[in-house]
Amino acid sequence: MSIEEENAAETEMTAEMRMKHPLQNVWSLWFYKNDRTKTWEENLTEIASFDTVEDFWALYNHIELVAKLPLGCDYALFKQGIKPMWEDERNKQGGRWLINFQKYHANPDLNSCWLEILLCMIGEAFDDYGEDVCGAVVQVRGKVDRLALWTASAENKQAIRRIGEILKERLHLLHRNGIWCEVLSKEANERYIKDNHSPGKYRANIPLINSPEFSSVFNCPVGTPMNPAKKCKLWG
Repeated sequence: MSIEEENAAETEMTAEMRMKHPLQNVWSLWFYKNDRTKTWEENLTEIASFDTVEDFWALYNHIELVAKLPLGCDYALFKQGIKPMWEDERNKQGGRWLINFQKYHANPDLNSCWLEILLCMIGEAFDDYGEDVCGAVVQVRGKVDRLALWTASAENKQAIRRIGEILKERLHLLHRNGIWCEVLSKEANERYIKDNHSPGKYRANIPLINSPEFSSVFNCPVGTPMNPAKKCKLWG
């Protein structure tokens, strides 16, 4: 190979290495700092936006891991133009999947779960329902850490169900992590901020009645309240 051919090959290789891989959407990372001297919205800061795989990793590798955030702080990743608040027009008609990680229990790793949600969103892993995903929030608190995946429409039941199924599969959630879905509203948001638990009616019975292991161990007849014939894949 001549010197000219070697130089041409090196130039082509350099250009290929510099080529970035575009994402389907532009995403914005937000940070919420728990400063009680400021309003909630004043505490919310948009850190950066990205639209390529390489820029995502550059950003992710230069921010603090979720588990190292001070108590009361949040990260949020949303499609560009959507703020991580229920008042945003793109969120008003939506809902969210919620997951609690009680700190006195052994749980899946919070850092890994948060990263997996990010990769699902930017990698369009929610089948044909990527357009129904607005963003996700992780909250670090004293007794319980929380993850939430926000969706655009609470009326699209098929999209919500499939998004929840994929979320549970990808995060390898346990029964006690309590995944549930709710419609976004001011009241729901305030309850979510103040209460460490899933809604009372879902807290114990729902995970158990959808658990084949529970029905087997306690010999619950099929069709009884604690062993329905049709079980929910999300809760089971």
